[in-house]
Amino acid sequence: MDSPKTLGAIVIKAFSRLRALSILKAFSQLRALSVLRALSVLRALSLSILLMFSNSSLALEQMLIFGGLGGDPVFQEDFNEQVEQIYQAGLSLGLDASQITKLSGSDATKVNILAAISKIRADSDDLLQVHLIGHGSFDGNNYKFNIPGPDISANELAEALNQLNGNQMVAVMTSASGAAMQPLKNDSRLVITATRTGLQKNASVFSRYWAQGSDLSSVDLNKNEIISIAELYTYTQDQVTKYYESEGLIASEASLIEGPESIDADLFSLSRIGQLANTSLSAEVESLIAERAEVETKLSELSGRRQDLSEDEYFSELQNLMLELGLLQRQIDNELGTTDE
Repeated sequence: MDSPKTLGAIVIKAFSRLRALSILKAFSQLRALSVLRALSVLRALSLSILLMFSNSSLALEQMLIFGGLGGDPVFQEDFNEQVEQIYQAGLSLGLDASQITKLSGSDATKVNILAAISKIRADSDDLLQVHLIGHGSFDGNNYKFNIPGPDISANELAEALNQLNGNQMVAVMTSASGAAMQPLKNDSRLVITATRTGLQKNASVFSRYWAQGSDLSSVDLNKNEIISIAELYTYTQDQVTKYYESEGLIASEASLIEGPESIDADLFSLSRIGQLANTSLSAEVESLIAERAEVETKLSELSGRRQDLSEDEYFSELQNLMLELGLLQRQIDNELGTTDE
């Protein structure tokens, strides 16, 4: 698949097709305080059950960011800066030192990269993001990520990552990275490469816009103050195209995103912005955000089932999900003190 379906695109299309009167009636129901109170009671009960479990028994998010060799000072400075931008994005999610690791320059050796992967519990269901920034090479058989000392191959990365249970997103943002797609593909892994093949060997600009978009409000298409990998990929792909057009150059790279149908790019969040860019959100807000994410996933799944449903069935499910999403957003706004009331 060349471009992921973003929730923003789904919502925009939905609103263009739903009747205006229906929407007005639907969202007027969000003001029913009795409904809010009832849901709050249910949520408090579910949250209390959730908090009975220790963090070790719950799926967490893990992020690994690796910056390779620049080859010259300008590239190295750019790669280091991009690694830091993505690291800061991870911190905005509330990840702590045990959940996010960055290695760049002389620290990004094969030994250290493999050690960082091995530190993640193999039996956990943690969501894992891996971001590789730098240069890559392809000799006709193997892709390698250029780092200090011996380079690390796509096969070696795949072998290490295959030891882990949870769903993964691996973004290989280097020249020749298309050659890493096949070795890295897995039933539990979404793979993004900056190029389509290993023959696109010029320096890639993909990581520049990936890092640049990590905290831009314009990237947040559905305006939920969370930038998903789906949204970021759409932005980056568009910016890379615009770059080559503005420079009057023939594009020397074209990205790929591939993975099993069970793993949507919206499943992974890169950053939080606005009010949510806060590491000390209450457990109640975190619970609401998790519920909202589940509804957003259902919206994405509904879009995928569109052809299997009649128009009435589709729009009935769509309206119910939009109502649920609107109610959850209203509750989040109430908790954060951003409601208009």
